Amino acid sequence: MKIPTPASALACLILGLVAGTPQTADAADTAEQFYSKTKVRMIIGTAVGGSYDLMGRLTARHIRNQLPGKPAILVQNMPGGGSLIASNYLYNVAPQDGSVLGAVVPGIIFTAMFGEKSARYDPTKFHWIGYAMDAVSVPTVFHTSPVKSLAEMREKEVVMGSGGISSMDATNARLFNALLGTKIKLVTGYKGGDAINLAMERGEIHGRASQAWSAWKAVRPDWIRDRKLVPILQVALEPVPDPELKGIPLLVDLVKNDADRKIARVYTAIATIGRPVVMGPGVPADRVAFMRKAYAAMLKDPAFLAEAAKQRISLKPMEGEKIQALVAETAALDGKLVARMKSIVYRKRAKKKRKKN
Repeated sequence: MKIPTPASALACLILGLVAGTPQTADAADTAEQFYSKTKVRMIIGTAVGGSYDLMGRLTARHIRNQLPGKPAILVQNMPGGGSLIASNYLYNVAPQDGSVLGAVVPGIIFTAMFGEKSARYDPTKFHWIGYAMDAVSVPTVFHTSPVKSLAEMREKEVVMGSGGISSMDATNARLFNALLGTKIKLVTGYKGGDAINLAMERGEIHGRASQAWSAWKAVRPDWIRDRKLVPILQVALEPVPDPELKGIPLLVDLVKNDADRKIARVYTAIATIGRPVVMGPGVPADRVAFMRKAYAAMLKDPAFLAEAAKQRISLKPMEGEKIQALVAETAALDGKLVARMKSIVYRKRAKKKRKKN
């Protein structure tokens, strides 16, 4: 996991102060009055170019139409640590007045659940606004890979790429190795999903352990059309109704041990949260409700639906209140189950040794 350095933390603080200064709204304003005279920002917790960035920017372009005055929304990417840096910023630095939205990776829930000290946030206290597309991961290998099935992955080493060591690509791979007996070798350090996909195409790695099928259809539709992607399994509680995935098994059905199947189910429920939008813990309730209503209205907006279709985004939304309840359940999970899951998927970044003078 990429832990924020003092320099990056200072940069986040400066960004928050500078970007927060134009606010002219008063704390006593109604939500509608507040948004009629307030500049809004969207912080995206991943690098430019991947599916999280794609969905975050699409949301920023269209949710503005549901706000008074239809203000342009400033988009800022804040990648690092599987949205860890962005989450810390949204929770601790960003103005808590409703002027800042965040598009983050749901893996931030696991990071906090496992007690990572650099996770300076409580995911249950974020205000979850909603998501437009789910995140049913379909681990895949490129058509040039020497390994092309789950059975072969249990017999031979397959190389897969990821960003940070706590990214969903990384945690998925470790989960498969532990629960399914696969032999995935992780190569970490890629700067975003686009870089991982390019590495697949170049033959540097064989595949990815975590990418939503809907995201593949949005960012690499030609790979699906030309059968360059070989799906291995589905990290879902129910199969994706797509002919390309017919017969591809579910993770939860492949795990035979009862205790491990429970882990697979809990992990899958969180991992499928999708591309969520959040607000900080201190945002007033009326402004949270207003933004949730705006987000829900956006999902029905013909202009939003048309652009989503043009970008081949398969929409399967969930409202913020339901996500909030799902995230709240993680705080009540059995301690032994959490410890077992942590032992499987969690890894700390090794500290660099200081050179002796």
